Amino acid sequence: MASSGQNGPPNTPLRPVLFNISTPAHVPWNTPGTGVSNYYSAPFSPTPASHEGRATPGTSAPVKRKYLGKENNSLNTDPKKRRKKQALTNSDKVQLFHGFIKTELQWSYSEAIFYTSQATSNFDFDSTSLSNNDPRSQKWGASRESITATLQHFYNGRTEHPPAKILHSWFTHPYGRHERESVDMYSTHTPYTELKPVRVALSSFAMQTILNKAVREVEAAIATTSGLHLSHLSIVDDADDESE
Repeated sequence: MASSGQNGPPNTPLRPVLFNISTPAHVPWNTPGTGVSNYYSAPFSPTPASHEGRATPGTSAPVKRKYLGKENNSLNTDPKKRRKKQALTNSDKVQLFHGFIKTELQWSYSEAIFYTSQATSNFDFDSTSLSNNDPRSQKWGASRESITATLQHFYNGRTEHPPAKILHSWFTHPYGRHERESVDMYSTHTPYTELKPVRVALSSFAMQTILNKAVREVEAAIATTSGLHLSHLSIVDDADDESE
């Protein structure tokens, strides 16, 4: 029981008051006579995001975060989008072309030239198994009209490298030089379509084309409708007259 004085109310013992000094005080005290608010100086705590970059009186200014905006778009952009397309040389393109027809198309070089030289009427593009949703079709697919225009442009010689240049390259190519002494060079008896080496085939093609043209012109000249002919009987009569 609490003790009491002789003539007064009982004395109540004092209770100690504990303060949490780690919690900052949010209620300011006004300094008398100044009207200036003083804030309780507590250990530094992070500034809320809404007040980032502004120092609270009585605390040290927080370090500003670097904003990754437009000025730093090289850091938050996909590297594939920022990578510039490298220019390819002719050697690079030749290497990629041969690799593409071999691995992707699974064609030999002769198959690639033969089939890509055919008219579009030789193919049924409507029954193709390559759908429009196929990534290969979206990346490399060409329409019938585009292929036709390309072939017409080439075969009519409206290009930087017309067929004549390609034929010249084939005929003088060093890889076919071992056939230049072949007995079938400029052949007139073996059809050129049966001759496989490039020089033999081209020379025989030229020879047989000229020969066939000359034969047709001679046949047309001695035809009965042309008037430039001699009958067999007139030749015999002339021979008999000379013998007499």
